[in-house]
Amino acid sequence: MYQPSGTALLVHPDFLHNTALGKHMDTFSFFSYKTNEALHLSEKERKIILECFGQIKHELNQSIDKYSKTVITSAIELFLNYCTRFCDRQFITRETVNMGIVEKV
Repeated sequence: MYQPSGTALLVHPDFLHNTALGKHMDTFSFFSYKTNEALHLSEKERKIILECFGQIKHELNQSIDKYSKTVITSAIELFLNYCTRFCDRQFITRETVNMGIVEKV
């Protein structure tokens, strides 16, 4: 039987309050995508995403100091920026493929 597995990043909105990331969370348009608009990652992209999760996890396991929140939100922002890049790449690729089909028709 197939047992899906994965990793999720859940962030309480209060954690982002008064941070640089919190001030522009609304710029990440992929949060409004439908569930059938999944992001397809290459193996290289998947590795980058998992490294971002690793950085966030590493920082969460450190002793808290005055830099913790800044470092964690920066790591989350890096993760979201990569997601934006990969989403944009996916749509560019999709448009290129569709244009070829339209030209043939």
